[in-house]
Amino acid sequence: MKGRLIRSRVAAGRPRDAATLSGLHHRMVARGVIFAAALMGVSCTRSRTAPVVANPPDAVASPSPVRGRTAGAGDAGFRAQYEANLWHAAESERVEDLAALARVEGGAGLVDALSDPALRRVALQAMPYADGWDVLPALATEAFDSSDDGRASEALDHVFALGVRPRRSVDLDDREELAEGCATLTKIVQSERFSRARRVGAARALRVVGCSNDRIPEMLDAR
Repeated sequence: MKGRLIRSRVAAGRPRDAATLSGLHHRMVARGVIFAAALMGVSCTRSRTAPVVANPPDAVASPSPVRGRTAGAGDAGFRAQYEANLWHAAESERVEDLAALARVEGGAGLVDALSDPALRRVALQAMPYADGWDVLPALATEAFDSSDDGRASEALDHVFALGVRPRRSVDLDDREELAEGCATLTKIVQSERFSRARRVGAARALRVVGCSNDRIPEMLDAR
C-alpha cells in the first residue's frame, strides 16, 4: 500500500508528454483570443452609445441683466459684468465704492446714468468723485429742478465737494460745463421762489467752484 502511494506521487510529478502540453497551449491561446474580442466589443459599444456634447451646459454663457446692463460673451461681457458689479457695490454708498464707480464710468457716464431711475440715486452720489466738471451742470440742474429742499441741498453739497477738491489738468477741458453749471447756480441765488436755505447753499457753491462773486447778491454772501 505504501509503495503504490509513493509510485502514484512520483507519477504525478512527472512532466506531461508533448501532446498533452500542446493541447493545453492551444486551449489557453483560444481563451485569450475570446477574452480580447469581448473587450473590444464592449469598447466599441461604449464608443457608439456615448453621447457627444459639443457645448456642456456649464460652458454656455447665458446673458444676465443687471441694472439695465447685460453680461454677454467675450471681453465685452466681462466688462459689462464688471461695471454691473461696480454699480451694485456703490449702492452701499461707501466712499471707496462710489469713487471706484466714478473712476470707471467717468463724469459723462454718470450723467448718462441719470436717465435710468434704477441708477439715478447712485449716479448722483458718485458725482463728487468724478474728475473734471462734466457733472457740474447735472448737479446744478438737480438743485434747481428739485421740489424737495433736502434733495436740492444734497446736490449743492456735492457741488461744494467738487469745488474744494484739488484742481486737475482735466478741469481746463471742461470750461463750457463749468460756465453752464455756474449759470444755473446763479439762477438759484437770484430767484426768490426758492427758499433762503437753497439760495444760500447755491451762493456758497458758486464761491467755492470759482464763479464770479459779483453775481452773488450781498445779502446771500455765504463767507
